[in-house]
Amino acid sequence: MLINHNLGFRLGLLGLSIFTLGFALAGLQVNSVGVYLLGVIALWVGYLLFGKDIQYRSRSFSLILGLFFLTVPPVYIWSYNSVSYTRADLVSITRSTSPEDKTVTLTLEYDTYSNFNPFPVIVPDVTLYLHNINVDPTVFAVTCKGGTLYPFGHLRCHSTAVIPAPSSNNFTGNVIGFDLSISLLGGQDIPTVSSLLYSQRFDSFGSYPFCWNMTANARTPFSIGPGPGYAIVCS
Repeated sequence: MLINHNLGFRLGLLGLSIFTLGFALAGLQVNSVGVYLLGVIALWVGYLLFGKDIQYRSRSFSLILGLFFLTVPPVYIWSYNSVSYTRADLVSITRSTSPEDKTVTLTLEYDTYSNFNPFPVIVPDVTLYLHNINVDPTVFAVTCKGGTLYPFGHLRCHSTAVIPAPSSNNFTGNVIGFDLSISLLGGQDIPTVSSLLYSQRFDSFGSYPFCWNMTANARTPFSIGPGPGYAIVCS
């Protein structure tokens, strides 16, 4: 009878413990940790005070409350962790040329992955925008199909950009300076990724310049050149 009497309260304590562990592993901004930490402390204090009182007033309501704390807070924080640890990167750029129609075809391999996602993450279709940063102002768009990113897995796609003449002349060198982004229009079109109880805009990819060695199919070092903007000089 004593075990049944305390069951709901103990389930809630287990849920709060799992939630607190998830909070400790969450990649929160340093300037916001204090606020969230106060929230976690308030949650513990509130549950210890009111949960203990409720278990003596109503055993059934105590069980419902315990099941709530066993499910909702842990699922939320681990959903948050699954999304916040999701990253994306460009891992390969290969090139083929067509002398007949004077086009260059770039094949991009784009990898979405997570080092810590206990729950599956739903990744939408992503449009990549790229151009030769110092030479060609034309932006070329390629689309990568989304899907479900399973725990500790990878979601890779291959997409191609066909660059016509005369822009194709700027993509024939051995080392090319690229700018790549998943958003235009001031970031209004950044897609949203989600996992169970949490979703957020997928801005972890960001927008950045880089130099790519087409022969080695790998990034190569660069430096920031003089002048306005962020013109880059490939090594």
